Amino acid sequence: MINLIPEDHREQVKYGRKNSQILTWLSTVAFGAIILLAVALVGRLTIQTAKNQALEQKVAIEEQITASDLSLVEKDYNSFVNGVGSVKKVYQQQILYSRLIRKMATLLPPGARLTTISLSDKDRAVNLNFDNDKDGLGPTIQINLQNQGAQIAEKNRLLTETGFSIKTGGKLQLEPNGTLLTEPTVSAASKTVEYYINSGDSTGDVAKLAEYTASLSSGGEYAYALAKPSLTNANYLKWLDEPADTRALITGLETLPQMVDYSVDEASKSVDFIVRADSISDAKKFESILNTSPNSQFIETYVFEDGDYQTKNKCTDKKLNKQTCETICRNNLSECEVSDKDCKPKVAKGCQYVVRAYYDELFTGAKVEKLDAATIKTVCPSENAEYLPCTHKVTATYEPLFEKVDINRITQCSIDQTTGVQSCIVEMRAEFGANAKFYLVNAGGTS
Repeated sequence: MINLIPEDHREQVKYGRKNSQILTWLSTVAFGAIILLAVALVGRLTIQTAKNQALEQKVAIEEQITASDLSLVEKDYNSFVNGVGSVKKVYQQQILYSRLIRKMATLLPPGARLTTISLSDKDRAVNLNFDNDKDGLGPTIQINLQNQGAQIAEKNRLLTETGFSIKTGGKLQLEPNGTLLTEPTVSAASKTVEYYINSGDSTGDVAKLAEYTASLSSGGEYAYALAKPSLTNANYLKWLDEPADTRALITGLETLPQMVDYSVDEASKSVDFIVRADSISDAKKFESILNTSPNSQFIETYVFEDGDYQTKNKCTDKKLNKQTCETICRNNLSECEVSDKDCKPKVAKGCQYVVRAYYDELFTGAKVEKLDAATIKTVCPSENAEYLPCTHKVTATYEPLFEKVDINRITQCSIDQTTGVQSCIVEMRAEFGANAKFYLVNAGGTS
């Protein structure tokens, strides 16, 4: 086939076709660029619109929070959380209502009757309701619960003189009943009590002062020192300083339990007495002495068998390195659980028990300083009848049970027509101290 089209014309057609393709490509690229630009502009506009809407919503929410006063809700929430933490802390410190009530009983005036006590729901406090048999006791109760330094100082004076046979000295004060007592210095701000004591130079006086000084450094040692005279008088400490292999040679003890050691746990405010006896009923005699001792700080005690007697090394006396007892099942059973077993002694007082006693910590710390002659003439001059002699100064710190006490309501007194008993209702709120101790005083003691 012969192409009769001129060569120039064919070249023009060829390049025309190429130009057409190029124009098509350029149009496509331009259209794509326009589309991409449009998408970019729309996207940017959309993002900016969303951003503006977000800012508007933020402003609206802030205005809503302000208008609704949600900051108060947040404060209440934080208060609630703190309150829950405080209540948890209270329980971790092992608040026992029975012990708390007895502790308060040492601070309440005659005629005050505590009817109900409950934990506050928001803070570290308790609600106290009283049904007193006298009018006007509300302020007195409030003062006593808040001014615990004076209560502690008076309690300590009694224990110092009756428990340790050490006389207090310094300036005298006249009590309402006409009794002359030495006057301690109490600072509620610094939580300190300062008082003076009088100790002689005899060997016995020096020994008593050394024991007193040592006991003030630990609440548990203080409590043990107060209980020791009663335990000694009951002949329950005969084995204490005896070698293990000669204890059984001491005659006349019969069924009397014997303490062989003791340990103080400052964290739980308890003293464990290790007691050897023939039975748990004999060990309870030791417990009874602690509960009835006039100078004892213990208010609750209980007896349990030493754990060594419930293991594979049952009844092995570590000091004697021999078997002193055996474990038997109750009710003459041949097989039984560990909890149903009793200790049977093979030698005198072959069973070991623990008598645990909780104590009230009067002081968190104390120091005893010997006075020089010049100071003695100032703080307890012998020529002045208003002072008693003194040789040492004691500075003690304490932690109050309550930091703040408020009276919520006082109701006018009424008289029961049947019984004739007067009823005076007082409602109070008492906030615990930051480091309050919840360990109580023996109800049968002098305090």
